[in-house]
Amino acid sequence: MDNKSVQAKLAEEKRINDLIAMQALERDLRNFQIMEEIHFIKMPFWKKRERRMMEWLTYEKGGIRPKK
Repeated sequence: MDNKSVQAKLAEEKRINDLIAMQALERDLRNFQIMEEIHFIKMPFWKKRERRMMEWLTYEKGGIRPKK
């Protein structure tokens, strides 16, 4: 193997490794975006549902609603 073919092969391997690294980075970014949506967008919905459930358990089951 001459020097040019070795350098071409190394350049091709570097390109493939860079492509794999970019795909992994893209996948990690997508996973982060999904987790961000779950924790920062949908959490308030669950908090509201939890609050409504606690109010139902407290007041609809015979508890006394506090005056506001």
